Amino acid sequence: MIVATMSLPGLTLFSSLFHSIATAAVAFPAPPVYPYPPSPLAASGTLAFLEGIGSMELLLIFVLGLVLFGGKGLPNVARGLGRAMREFKKATSGVEEEIKRAMEEPPPRPRRRKPVNGTAASRSASRSLPAPAAPSASSAPAVSDPVSSAPVTPDDDYPPTANPAPPPASPPPPPASRSPGTPPDTLPL
Repeated sequence: MIVATMSLPGLTLFSSLFHSIATAAVAFPAPPVYPYPPSPLAASGTLAFLEGIGSMELLLIFVLGLVLFGGKGLPNVARGLGRAMREFKKATSGVEEEIKRAMEEPPPRPRRRKPVNGTAASRSASRSLPAPAAPSASSAPAVSDPVSSAPVTPDDDYPPTANPAPPPASPPPPPASRSPGTPPDTLPL
């Protein structure tokens, strides 16, 4: 790294010393500070909460547990704590799996409905029609139903509503023109 120094007339001993220290700090910057390397415990997910605890802290926790629960009760407490941690881990992993499954499966597609064909009278009339005769081998090929072969548009997906939306209102009238030198009557908000 190239450091440019500048000599100014009239510098005292203190200011020249300060200048040389400041120049050295610029010439040799401090190494970058990196966070702690990732722990293998944190990657595995087991005992990750013990990552920042030292040996003295663990010894203090053990002695405190021994004093509170006694020599005979401490194994029972540790066993119960282990069961609780295992159940908690099962519950959290179950929730994680459920979230992953929900993210992987595609969203359900809306069902397509057939368009509504008129009123109840037309429905009853279509029910009263006789069934068509069975086609013979010599007759022309059967024609498909025009309603089922009609293309379905997005408007056909849902039945019409009882109260349709009102038509849009007319646009507001344009503002009256003023001459460029006159101030406005009201201030805009």
